Amino acid sequence: MSLLGTETLHAAASRGNLRGFKQCIDTGTPIEAAAQYGETAMHCALGRGRLNVASFILSQCPRALGWRDMNAKTPLHYAAR
Repeated sequence: MSLLGTETLHAAASRGNLRGFKQCIDTGTPIEAAAQYGETAMHCALGRGRLNVASFILSQCPRALGWRDMNAKTPLHYAAR
């Protein structure tokens, strides 16, 4: 997994770009790929209210709401900010 793939995946999630997000997944970036501090695309999507991407992630990986970053925060913590 490349850092560029993870950054691109997270950028697509943050922007609500579902098409770009799916392209990243289709080219091999894992849906659970974490950035430097452990945040995942689900953290990015919910932190910015991108429900289209968050819904897709949940449809592919129901455990995504339980993923934790390095500070033990789940995507729901990011949504509540």
